[in-house]
Amino acid sequence: MLKRMVMVYIFLFTLVVSIGVTAYIATMQTMETHTTSLSLEAVKSLEDSIGVRMSEIDAIARQLASDINVNRAKRETDSDNKIHFPLVHYLVNSMTDYKAYNNLVISNFIIYPKSNTIISKGYADDCVSFYRNRMWDGYEKQNSNTGFLSWTDMPIEKRQEIESSCNAFLDDVFARDGISKILSPRFYRMNNTDYTAIPYVRWLHQTNPFSEPGGAVVIMLNSEELADMMLSVCASSNSYAYITDSHGTVLASTNKDKPVLDLGNLEEKEGLISKKADGRNLMVTYMVSENNDWRYIVVNDKLYISNIAGKIIKPVTLIILGFILAVVIVEAVISYSRIKSLVGTYRIISRHGYEPDRSQTNLLDYISSTVEKMLNDKNELASMIKRHEPILKETVSLKLIKGEYTDYNEVKALLDQIQYKKHGDYFGAIIISFAAYWEKINQEVMDELAVKKAVIREVVEKLGYGQLYCDTGKTEMAVILNYAAYDLGRHQQQVEEIRQKIAKVLPKGSRISFTIAAGGLYEGILNVTKSYYEAQHALDYLNWDSGKEILWGDQLSYDEKNFHYIPEFEIRLINTVKSGDLETTRQMLKETFTENFIKKQLSPNMSRLLLYNLCGTLIKLDEQLVIEDETLSDGIQDIVENIDDFSNMVIHEKITDLFESLCEYAHANKKSHNIRLVQQIIDYIAENYGDSNLGLTDVAVAFNISEGYLSRFFKEQTGCALSEYIEDIRMKEARRLILKSSETISNIGRIVGYNSLNSFSRAFKRYYGISASNMRETGLVAEGVAHSNQIQISVNYPGS
Repeated sequence: MLKRMVMVYIFLFTLVVSIGVTAYIATMQTMETHTTSLSLEAVKSLEDSIGVRMSEIDAIARQLASDINVNRAKRETDSDNKIHFPLVHYLVNSMTDYKAYNNLVISNFIIYPKSNTIISKGYADDCVSFYRNRMWDGYEKQNSNTGFLSWTDMPIEKRQEIESSCNAFLDDVFARDGISKILSPRFYRMNNTDYTAIPYVRWLHQTNPFSEPGGAVVIMLNSEELADMMLSVCASSNSYAYITDSHGTVLASTNKDKPVLDLGNLEEKEGLISKKADGRNLMVTYMVSENNDWRYIVVNDKLYISNIAGKIIKPVTLIILGFILAVVIVEAVISYSRIKSLVGTYRIISRHGYEPDRSQTNLLDYISSTVEKMLNDKNELASMIKRHEPILKETVSLKLIKGEYTDYNEVKALLDQIQYKKHGDYFGAIIISFAAYWEKINQEVMDELAVKKAVIREVVEKLGYGQLYCDTGKTEMAVILNYAAYDLGRHQQQVEEIRQKIAKVLPKGSRISFTIAAGGLYEGILNVTKSYYEAQHALDYLNWDSGKEILWGDQLSYDEKNFHYIPEFEIRLINTVKSGDLETTRQMLKETFTENFIKKQLSPNMSRLLLYNLCGTLIKLDEQLVIEDETLSDGIQDIVENIDDFSNMVIHEKITDLFESLCEYAHANKKSHNIRLVQQIIDYIAENYGDSNLGLTDVAVAFNISEGYLSRFFKEQTGCALSEYIEDIRMKEARRLILKSSETISNIGRIVGYNSLNSFSRAFKRYYGISASNMRETGLVAEGVAHSNQIQISVNYPGS
């Protein structure tokens, strides 16, 4: 009897320990996997956000590089190594300072090396003087009153050092490693403020690609602004993030005191690496951007995960210790009945806070119910880890108002992912713009503004009008409002209610004031960008000093002298044409002509400028789509030469026809490219199916595309997954060899790409339903799962 009881308790003890260890291992694996997934999603969202900002920077650089007067100045320097004063004066006064439109930009200027001239908004100087005043961090001030030391008062050694540093900078700008590039961070001084700046360089147009470049556009990007964007991916106070270029140079960092880790040669484009630094075990999430080879790196302390896991490990440990104590008690009081022992064990475990199912009548069932409760606690913890959803929500909102989405199905899938509950099909956007009464912006004020913005987000979300909101700058945030029907009165009422709630957070007399700019209502979530642009124009044109706390876009008068064709609208139009969306392209062009020729009734001069801009957009599309046909250029030339003879309606029809032809060309080109790429992938698999390493990663590397895109693309184009198609190829070739050759089963497995006989046998049995040896013995020709029959293009199997 004693021996039997001891064996029973040993069995139960072993069972509980095994369940505890299994639960612990499964929990840690689940947490690490989930944490990795969330971290990668956060980094991808960050890369998308920064990629959008960098595409805007590239658009600015292209616009400056294609400016007629900027290139005219280059031609003057090419001819006599100088720029005539009238043109310099015009450029200094007319050049746009893009810092006002993009808070990532510190300054933008044009370099003409042959004339030794640099020109920016309101400023022109020789290269060395510009470098000395703006980019030389060793240049000391004499005192606060007299400002910088004069050039002649400087020691000759210091002047030579500045000239040498300036020449090195110019060598980097005009190095023959591409007409567009991003240089290492540099010191930059502007308006008595020091920055860490990242130079974005684009050469001016060259008629001869082998000649020396005659000039370059340089846009200085704010490294600290990039660091602020990265704060959202830091999970705790011990976490930090940074971006490096392909050479390992740090471009931006959330904490410059933290170490830059040596990740070595990264075989994968994204992943998780364990590192040790400063005596701490670190979990490093990284991703290499496909756009510019930047490395996005997020470093978390593994102790952070261990602390979360401790909430699960502790009850497991207590359960095991409690049961061990129960076994000791049972062995010590063997004379007591088994009922008393079970009651004692029940009381011990209950004291640790677990309430078992009252319907259980024996100790094993009690332990099972307790472990089940522990696993339920683990699932609750997993749901708490979904803290990165706000980052995705912010990214989706920002792209919506910027008009970067052209596919409604893509937007719908993203909204479902962030659990957005739509009230109806009408949307409007508002911009909450903040201002402060301070002489100098400091960290204290910015921290206060960040706290206030967080409170305002909660206020807006509780109202239920705008579950979508995002920051559009340090001092602005946008909210998307949703309605069941077109009701401007309700829209105005809800904007007023939002104003009243914010006024309680930022009462009059506080250091921070606010103004709300509101756009109109439009049907369809893809059209929310129109409302946002209206709100943005209200901020641009209506006066803050008017005393109004709400500015309405419909208050803008339509007798403005300027036409309505902002850079964001042009970028959206270009993206829409390149995506092949003919209907949206027509709608955008119709809105442009309605806004400018019907509502505003532009003067002839303004009308010509608008039409020249539209022709410029056509030229940009021609360059990006690489169209060899001369029809487009002939059409543009016809409009330009007869612009004063045609009516606005005729020009509208001609320009619309040209945009539609580009749209149809992009659609056809995209479809043709997809078919060619699928066939190339299939041919590559047919040639390399015998390589055991062949898989998603190998194919992605071979075609220089990401694994995620390859997986989705192949599935969309063929109807089956890439791994299924590779297995289909291998299995059909294996069947052919089994039935028509004398090769051994093991050798056939190696021929079709399997490392071991066991893995080949399992795959063959799963695919055909019989073993390879049985197929050879019986001669049975099983058909298997014909995945490849789903593919809509011709496929030639090897050996067939």
